[in-house]
Amino acid sequence: MRPRKLRGFNSSVIRAAGENWDAVRRFNQVLRRLDKKRAKNIVVKGQFAESKLAWKAAILQQVLLYRCVGVASGCAQMWNFGNALCSVLAARALLETIALALDFEKNLQDHVSTRDFEKWMS
Repeated sequence: MRPRKLRGFNSSVIRAAGENWDAVRRFNQVLRRLDKKRAKNIVVKGQFAESKLAWKAAILQQVLLYRCVGVASGCAQMWNFGNALCSVLAARALLETIALALDFEKNLQDHVSTRDFEKWMS
């Protein structure tokens, strides 16, 4: 099975809407970079075997990467197809996912700085 090519916003659709293609092109570039960071699996060895916290953080990172790439590419595809409502709903889901990731990162940093690992280890 051949992997699907990741698609972002189409330049002709963006220009037809009178929007700035350069700003949108950066979105497509970031989307491709995030897509390349997705792992097919996470092997429990090395630092992940030594730290359950590191392993759980790596799993969550991949879950968020897959969700962000999926929702962002869905947002772009729906816009390209002329479905503005679905595109806006996907953009909202993307923002909510990013907010969740930022909140998790803040909580994780707080627990690591106070060495309160017990809550995260169970």
